[in-house]
Amino acid sequence: MWKIQAQLKDELNNPNHFIRSMASKMQLKFDKYWNDCNEILAIGVILDPRYKTKVVDFAFSKIYGDEGKFKVAIIRDKLQLLFETYSHEFNHSSGDVSSTSNQTPQFVEANDIREDDLYVMVCSTIMIFF
Repeated sequence: MWKIQAQLKDELNNPNHFIRSMASKMQLKFDKYWNDCNEILAIGVILDPRYKTKVVDFAFSKIYGDEGKFKVAIIRDKLQLLFETYSHEFNHSSGDVSSTSNQTPQFVEANDIREDDLYVMVCSTIMIFF
């Protein structure tokens, strides 16, 4: 998704008026749909123990530039609120449940993420919703 966003931003500065006009119209539609789903997708990525916030930090910095850190902070706040809500309900509705998983997750460092890796990861995340 962020590659599409970057391409649209580039085309908004195209010297050809027709291309600029078309990119502007496409940008409006992209923003409408992207704003509806980006937080959900970001939370899904953060919940993947291999990626955590590294991929979201990377992608949002590409999409939003300096504003990306602010948008990631909003998503972290929403995820914290979600955790607190579930934690509160869990503590009031059941006893202690221990983890049955013995797997150790493999974490990804931010400098290990390539643009192609991000593309594949985002595409596979999107496929879950369809």
